[in-house]
Amino acid sequence: MSYCIDITDSSLLSLSKCSRLNTFESRGCPLITSLGLAAIAVGCKQLIKLDIKKCHNIGDAAMLPLAHFSQNLRQVFSLWQSGLYYLPCLPKQQLENSTDIGGCGMVFLQITLSYSSVTDVGLLALASISCLQSMTVLHLKGLTPSGLAAALLACGGLTKVKLHLSFKSLLPLPLFEHLEARGCVFEWRDKEFQVCP
Repeated sequence: MSYCIDITDSSLLSLSKCSRLNTFESRGCPLITSLGLAAIAVGCKQLIKLDIKKCHNIGDAAMLPLAHFSQNLRQVFSLWQSGLYYLPCLPKQQLENSTDIGGCGMVFLQITLSYSSVTDVGLLALASISCLQSMTVLHLKGLTPSGLAAALLACGGLTKVKLHLSFKSLLPLPLFEHLEARGCVFEWRDKEFQVCP
Protein backbone atom coordinates (compact mmCIF):
# COMPACT_ATOMS: atom_id res chain seq x y z
CA MET A 1 0.00 0.00 0.00
CA SER A 2 2.96 2.29 -0.51
CA TYR A 3 2.33 5.89 -1.58
CA CYS A 4 -1.42 5.60 -1.07
CA ILE A 5 -2.36 9.04 0.20
CA ASP A 6 -5.80 7.88 1.38
CA ILE A 7 -4.60 5.12 3.72
CA THR A 8 -5.33 6.07 7.34
CA ASP A 9 -4.97 4.63 10.81
CA SER A 10 -8.43 3.09 10.36
CA SER A 11 -6.99 1.00 7.54
CA LEU A 12 -4.16 -0.14 9.79
CA LEU A 13 -6.55 -0.95 12.62
CA SER A 14 -8.39 -3.27 10.21
CA LEU A 15 -5.13 -4.82 9.01
CA SER A 16 -4.03 -5.40 12.60
CA LYS A 17 -6.63 -8.19 12.80
CA CYS A 18 -4.55 -10.17 10.29
CA SER A 19 -2.50 -11.96 12.94
CA ARG A 20 -0.39 -13.83 10.34
CA LEU A 21 0.69 -10.65 8.53
CA ASN A 22 4.48 -10.82 8.25
CA THR A 23 5.30 -7.97 5.84
CA PHE A 24 3.93 -4.46 6.02
CA GLU A 25 4.96 -1.74 3.56
CA SER A 26 3.35 1.66 3.86
CA ARG A 27 5.95 3.99 2.46
CA GLY A 28 4.84 7.55 1.74
CA CYS A 29 1.42 7.32 3.40
CA PRO A 30 1.03 10.76 5.02
CA LEU A 31 -2.12 9.97 7.01
CA ILE A 32 -0.66 7.02 8.94
CA THR A 33 0.33 7.89 12.50
CA SER A 34 1.89 6.13 15.46
CA LEU A 35 -1.57 4.94 16.49
CA GLY A 36 -2.00 2.85 13.35
CA LEU A 37 1.51 1.41 13.46
CA ALA A 38 1.07 0.58 17.15
CA ALA A 39 -2.04 -1.40 16.24
CA ILE A 40 -0.04 -3.34 13.65
CA ALA A 41 2.71 -4.04 16.22
CA VAL A 42 0.21 -5.32 18.79
CA GLY A 43 -1.97 -7.35 16.42
CA CYS A 44 0.62 -8.70 13.98
CA LYS A 45 3.23 -10.37 16.15
CA GLN A 46 4.58 -12.40 13.21
CA LEU A 47 5.74 -9.21 11.49
CA ILE A 48 9.17 -9.80 9.96
CA LYS A 49 9.54 -6.81 7.62
CA LEU A 50 8.33 -3.26 8.15
CA ASP A 51 8.72 -0.37 5.70
CA ILE A 52 7.50 3.02 6.92
CA LYS A 53 9.63 5.36 4.82
CA LYS A 54 8.26 8.87 4.51
CA CYS A 55 5.45 8.38 7.01
CA HIS A 56 5.88 11.76 8.68
CA ASN A 57 3.53 11.19 11.62
CA ILE A 58 5.14 8.13 13.16
CA GLY A 59 7.07 8.69 16.39
CA ASP A 60 7.59 7.38 19.92
CA ALA A 61 4.06 6.11 20.35
CA ALA A 62 4.83 3.52 17.67
CA MET A 63 8.39 2.71 18.79
CA LEU A 64 7.29 1.50 22.22
CA PRO A 65 4.83 -1.17 20.96
CA LEU A 66 7.30 -2.17 18.22
CA ALA A 67 9.99 -2.69 20.83
CA HIS A 68 7.65 -4.73 23.01
CA PHE A 69 5.46 -6.76 20.64
CA SER A 70 7.43 -7.12 17.40
CA GLN A 71 10.10 -9.55 18.52
CA ASN A 72 10.23 -11.25 15.09
CA LEU A 73 11.24 -8.13 13.14
CA ARG A 74 14.26 -8.73 10.97
CA GLN A 75 14.24 -5.58 8.85
CA VAL A 76 12.83 -2.16 9.51
CA PHE A 77 13.13 0.46 6.82
CA SER A 78 12.32 4.06 7.34
CA LEU A 79 13.96 7.20 6.10
CA TRP A 80 14.05 10.78 7.23
CA GLN A 81 10.68 11.80 8.57
CA SER A 82 9.54 8.59 10.14
CA GLY A 83 12.52 7.35 12.07
CA LEU A 84 14.35 4.12 11.40
CA TYR A 85 16.45 3.98 8.26
CA TYR A 86 17.57 0.38 7.87
CA LEU A 87 17.66 -2.00 10.74
CA PRO A 88 18.53 -5.49 9.55
CA CYS A 89 18.16 -8.02 12.28
CA LEU A 90 19.22 -11.57 11.65
CA PRO A 91 19.40 -14.58 13.90
CA LYS A 92 22.98 -14.94 15.06
CA GLN A 93 23.47 -18.24 13.28
CA GLN A 94 22.71 -16.57 9.91
CA LEU A 95 25.58 -14.10 10.22
CA GLU A 96 29.07 -15.35 9.45
CA ASN A 97 31.65 -14.43 12.07
CA SER A 98 29.04 -12.61 14.14
CA THR A 99 28.81 -12.37 17.88
CA ASP A 100 25.82 -12.36 20.16
CA ILE A 101 26.06 -8.78 21.32
CA GLY A 102 24.42 -8.22 24.65
CA GLY A 103 23.32 -11.85 24.91
CA CYS A 104 20.09 -11.30 23.01
CA GLY A 105 20.56 -14.01 20.37
CA MET A 106 20.00 -11.48 17.57
CA VAL A 107 22.37 -9.04 15.92
CA PHE A 108 21.01 -5.68 14.85
CA LEU A 109 23.48 -4.06 12.56
CA GLN A 110 22.29 -0.48 12.19
CA ILE A 111 19.66 2.03 13.16
CA THR A 112 19.45 5.50 11.67
CA LEU A 113 17.20 8.12 13.20
CA SER A 114 17.03 11.36 11.28
CA TYR A 115 14.38 13.93 10.51
CA SER A 116 11.82 12.16 12.64
CA SER A 117 9.53 12.76 15.55
CA VAL A 118 11.21 10.04 17.64
CA THR A 119 12.31 11.46 21.01
CA ASP A 120 14.27 10.23 24.02
CA VAL A 121 11.49 7.81 24.91
CA GLY A 122 11.40 6.11 21.50
CA LEU A 123 15.18 5.91 21.20
CA LEU A 124 15.51 4.43 24.69
CA ALA A 125 12.78 1.88 23.95
CA LEU A 126 14.61 0.73 20.82
CA ALA A 127 17.98 0.73 22.58
CA SER A 128 16.64 -1.39 25.40
CA ILE A 129 15.72 -4.28 23.11
CA SER A 130 18.24 -3.85 20.34
CA CYS A 131 21.70 -5.28 19.98
CA LEU A 132 22.95 -2.39 17.90
CA GLN A 133 26.37 -2.15 16.37
CA SER A 134 25.88 1.13 14.52
CA MET A 135 23.70 4.16 15.19
CA THR A 136 23.21 7.41 13.28
CA VAL A 137 21.34 10.34 14.82
CA LEU A 138 20.83 13.56 12.85
CA HIS A 139 18.21 16.28 13.25
CA LEU A 140 15.85 14.85 15.85
CA LYS A 141 14.03 17.82 17.30
CA GLY A 142 12.67 15.83 20.25
CA LEU A 143 15.96 14.28 21.34
CA THR A 144 17.81 15.75 24.31
CA PRO A 145 21.50 15.27 25.10
CA SER A 146 20.52 13.35 28.27
CA GLY A 147 18.25 11.02 26.32
CA LEU A 148 20.92 10.39 23.71
CA ALA A 149 23.53 9.72 26.41
CA ALA A 150 21.22 7.23 28.12
CA ALA A 151 20.52 5.44 24.82
CA LEU A 152 24.23 5.27 23.95
CA LEU A 153 25.00 3.73 27.33
CA ALA A 154 22.13 1.24 26.98
CA CYS A 155 23.51 -0.10 23.69
CA GLY A 156 26.38 -2.19 24.98
CA GLY A 157 27.58 -3.43 21.58
CA LEU A 158 27.95 -0.16 19.70
CA THR A 159 31.02 -0.04 17.49
CA LYS A 160 30.14 3.03 15.40
CA VAL A 161 28.07 6.13 16.13
CA LYS A 162 27.41 8.98 13.72
CA LEU A 163 26.09 12.11 15.40
CA HIS A 164 25.35 15.65 14.38
CA LEU A 165 28.25 17.90 15.32
CA SER A 166 25.97 19.92 17.61
CA PHE A 167 25.92 17.02 20.11
CA LYS A 168 29.72 17.04 20.53
CA SER A 169 29.70 20.03 22.88
CA LEU A 170 26.46 18.96 24.62
CA LEU A 171 27.58 15.51 25.80
CA PRO A 172 30.17 15.01 28.56
CA LEU A 173 33.70 13.99 27.58
CA PRO A 174 33.70 11.00 30.03
CA LEU A 175 30.77 9.53 28.05
CA PHE A 176 32.84 9.52 24.86
CA GLU A 177 35.85 8.13 26.69
CA HIS A 178 33.75 5.33 28.20
CA LEU A 179 32.18 4.36 24.88
CA GLU A 180 35.50 4.55 23.04
CA ALA A 181 37.03 2.29 25.69
CA ARG A 182 34.26 -0.23 24.86
CA GLY A 183 35.37 -0.10 21.20
CA CYS A 184 33.00 2.51 19.81
CA VAL A 185 34.14 4.98 17.16
CA PHE A 186 32.41 8.35 16.78
CA GLU A 187 31.91 10.14 13.46
CA TRP A 188 30.67 13.71 13.42
CA ARG A 189 28.43 15.18 10.70
CA ASP A 190 27.73 18.85 10.18
CA LYS A 191 24.82 18.21 7.86
CA GLU A 192 22.39 21.06 7.38
CA PHE A 193 18.74 20.50 8.12
CA GLN A 194 16.82 19.71 4.93
CA VAL A 195 13.22 20.76 4.62
CA CYS A 196 11.20 17.76 3.48
CA PRO A 197 8.67 18.03 0.66
